[in-house]
Amino acid sequence: MNIAQALQHRFGKLLFLSGACAVGLAQSVELDPSFKPAITTTAETGLLSTALQPDGKVIVAGTFDLAQGVPGAGVARLHPDGSVDTTFEVGGGVFGNVYGLAIQGDSRILIAGDFVEVDGVPRVGLARLEAQGGLDAAFEVPVGGADVVLTAVRLQPDGKVLIGGAFDEVHGVARRGVARLNADGSLDRSFDPGTGVGNQLGYVNDLALYADGGVLVAGFFTEFNGVPAGGLVRLRSNGSVDPGFIALLDSGAGLPEVMVARVQSDGKALIAGFFDTVDFLSRPGLARLSGDGSLDEGFDPLGGFTGISPAIHDMVPLANGTTLVAGDFDNLHGVPLNGLARLRSDGMADGGFDPGRGLEWSDGSQTWGNALALQPDGKILVAGVFQRANGVPRHHLARLQPSGALDSGFSHGDAWFEMVDSISAVVAQPDGRWVVGGRFERANGSWRNHLARFHPDGSLDLGFDQIFSPDGWINALVLEPDGKVLVGGAFDQVGTLAQPNLARLQSDGTVDEGFLVGQGPDGEVYTIARQTDGKIVVGGDFAQLNGIARSRLGRLQPNGTLDQTFQPVLAYQADPSIVHEAYTIVVQPDGKLLVGGFFDRVNNQARSHLTRLNADGTLDSGFAANLQFTGEFPFVTALGLEPDGKILVGGSFERVNGQARRGIARLLANGTLDLSFAPSDGVAGGDFPALYTMRLLPDGRVLVGGEFTQFNGAPRQNLALIGPTGQLDGGMDPVLGTDFAVNALAIRGAGPVLVGGVFTRLGGQPRQALAQLNLLQGAPGPLAIRREGAQAVITWAGAGRLQSAPTLLGMWTDVAGATSPHSVAPTAQATFYRLAQ
Repeated sequence: MNIAQALQHRFGKLLFLSGACAVGLAQSVELDPSFKPAITTTAETGLLSTALQPDGKVIVAGTFDLAQGVPGAGVARLHPDGSVDTTFEVGGGVFGNVYGLAIQGDSRILIAGDFVEVDGVPRVGLARLEAQGGLDAAFEVPVGGADVVLTAVRLQPDGKVLIGGAFDEVHGVARRGVARLNADGSLDRSFDPGTGVGNQLGYVNDLALYADGGVLVAGFFTEFNGVPAGGLVRLRSNGSVDPGFIALLDSGAGLPEVMVARVQSDGKALIAGFFDTVDFLSRPGLARLSGDGSLDEGFDPLGGFTGISPAIHDMVPLANGTTLVAGDFDNLHGVPLNGLARLRSDGMADGGFDPGRGLEWSDGSQTWGNALALQPDGKILVAGVFQRANGVPRHHLARLQPSGALDSGFSHGDAWFEMVDSISAVVAQPDGRWVVGGRFERANGSWRNHLARFHPDGSLDLGFDQIFSPDGWINALVLEPDGKVLVGGAFDQVGTLAQPNLARLQSDGTVDEGFLVGQGPDGEVYTIARQTDGKIVVGGDFAQLNGIARSRLGRLQPNGTLDQTFQPVLAYQADPSIVHEAYTIVVQPDGKLLVGGFFDRVNNQARSHLTRLNADGTLDSGFAANLQFTGEFPFVTALGLEPDGKILVGGSFERVNGQARRGIARLLANGTLDLSFAPSDGVAGGDFPALYTMRLLPDGRVLVGGEFTQFNGAPRQNLALIGPTGQLDGGMDPVLGTDFAVNALAIRGAGPVLVGGVFTRLGGQPRQALAQLNLLQGAPGPLAIRREGAQAVITWAGAGRLQSAPTLLGMWTDVAGATSPHSVAPTAQATFYRLAQ
C-alpha cells in the first residue's frame, strides 16, 4: 500500500489545491441484502415451451420473471412433482421470448427465440445453458438478419442441431430460415439449403425429423431454394430439396402457412396451420400427408377445430396412432374441447381421452395450450396460458393422466408464474413501515390490488388490505399526521365504494368514508400535496373536481370537499391538442406551492413547465417568469426543496435558459438558475432519458432515479448520487443501478431509502420492483475544494463542523463560524480540512 492509498484508507477522499487539503466523511449508500419484497402480476404471463429431462425434471420457458416466487426470468426448472428447482439459476434471465427448447445428451439446454440477451450477455435468438442454468459462454452462434427470431431447435440423433426461424445468415454464411450446427455450435457446412426461404418476408415456424435424416420444414413461404413450395418442403439430409415430396396447400384468405409439423413413426406427416385445402380437398387447418406429400384421405377431422381464433400450437403423435393436440380452440366436430384434445388415427376426437373442461381462465372462458411433452409413463405435460385445467386451479402448467384426468400429484393451485410489475409511489411511516402503490396484483405472493404495506424487514403487513379497481393503478401517496393515507391514480372504486381516482384510507387500510370527494377528479391523478392546514392540493390530467371545472390543479378541504377559492389554470397554448398535465407539487414552508409538469401557461401567463403559486392559487409573478426548459419533449416530473430555499428540478429537458442542464437543474429561491450547480452532462442514454424522482439525503447530497444509462458521462443505470454542485458523488458504487426504470424514492428519517420502479434487478441482485438502500457512515463524502480567483473555496453538504490542521495527523481545530461555502487564501504552508461529526 503506497502513502496515498494509506491516507485514503484512513481518512477518506483527499482533495488538494494550492496548499489546502480537504478530508470528508459522509454516508455511503449500499443495497440492503435482506430486504426482498416482491411486487408482481400474473397478467400477460404464459408458457411457450417445455421439455423433459431424462431424470424427470421439467424445463419450462415463457413470459415470466418468477416461478412460484423464485426469480428465474424466462426459463425455470421444476422437480418431477412440479415444485421449483431452486438450484437452477439463469442469473439475469432471458431478455425476450423462448419458443424452442432442446436438451442435449450432456444435460445442457439449447434455447431458441427472439431474445437478445441471456444473463446480461448478448445472445441473439440462440443460446445454450449449462445443466444448472448458467449461460454456456463457449457456445456462441452469430445469427444475422433484420429481425432475428428462432422458432425451432431440434436435435438429430448424431447430436447435430437444426435451427429454424427468421434469419439470413449463421456464422456469416448465408442460411435463410434454416441451418444445421455441429454440437459445439459451429456451422455444419455439409448441410446446405441453398437460398433457403425464398420470398422476402418468408420464415420458418417448425422443423420435424425423418428417420432417414430428412427434414420437414414448415412456415410461411412460396418457394425454397428456388423450388415452388407453399409453406411446406422436405429437405434431404444434406439440405437439398427433396423433389419427390410435393404438398399442395391452399388458403382462401391468402398464402398458406404451416405452423406445426410432426412426423409419425410410419413416415406420414401431421401438419397444422392456416390453410383450407390439401390436394384440393377440404382440410381446414389440420391434415395428414403421405410420404410423398400427398393428402392422406384416411385422416379427416371433418371441418377441423373451431373457436374464437382457432389454431393448433403443438402436436405429439403417439405410438398407437393417436395424436395429442394443444392450441386455441373450443370444439371439434361438435365435441367441446377447450385447448386440449386427443385425435384418433382417422382424425376424429378420441372419446377415451377426457380432459373435462380442458384449459380455461378462472371465469370459465376459453384459453389455450402452447406446448406438450409426453413422459415415459404416458403422463402428459401441457403448458400454455390458462388458470384452470379440468376445472382445477393450475397456472399455465398441468400434468394429465393418459386418460386426460388431472394428475393431482403435480403442482398445486397456488403455483403461479409472475411478472414483476410497477411501483410508482412510496411513502415512509414513522413506525418503520412502508406504504407502496403502483400497478400490481400481488405483494410477496399475496393478492393485493395496487396498494400494499410492508414491515421494515420487507414482510407484508397482512392487516393492511384494500381492493382498488383491477384495471387501474396508483400514482401518488401522502401520509397524513394521523396515519391516514391519501391515494391518487386511475381507478373507479375502492372496495365496494365508487371512488374515482382519489381516496383516503384509514391507517388500517379501510376506506375513510368521511372523505367527501364526491365525483372526484374526472381524470388521472399524478400528484398530491398536503398543506400544513390540512388542505389537499391535487394535480394530474383532469378537467373537473366533483363536477366543477378545475384545469389539472385543484384543492380540497381536509374533509375532501372542494375548496372553491383555489382556481389556478394550467394550459398548453403552443399546441392545445396535446394534453397538459401537472406531475409534481411541493409545499414550501411559507405555504407557496411549487408545481411542475407539462404546460406553458399558468393563469394565462407564460410559464415553462414550472410555476409557483401563492397559497390562494394565484400566480407568484416574481418566480421564474422568464425561465425556459427546452429539449425534444421537455417536462418537469420531480422537485426537491433544499433547507436554504434552493429548488432542485428534475425531468426531461436539455437546457434551462440556454444553459446545458440535461434532466436536472437547481434554482435559487427566486426561480433564477443557480449557476453554481452545474452537472456537466446530466442524464443521458436509453430511449428517452429522464429523471422521475429525487430525494435529499440528510447530509445534503441528492439521490435521483429515472430512465438513463449515464450521468455526467459516467455509467449510471437509472440511479445516481449527486453532490452539492451537481457532480457525481463517490458514496454509491456505480453497480447500484437497475435494469429498468426507477419511478419513486422515499427516505425514513436518516435512512434507509426505499426505491420503487419496474426493475427486476438492482446492483446485479434480484429485486422485484422494490429495494432498500442503507445509508452507512464513514465513506469519503461531499467535502470539496476548488479555486475561485485568488481564493480556495471549500464546500460541503449537511451537518458537520469544519476543522483544520497543519498536518493530516492534527492538531485539528474547529474553523470558527465556518459555513459552506467557506473561502480561504491559499498559502505556501499546506492546511488540511475535514468535517467532524
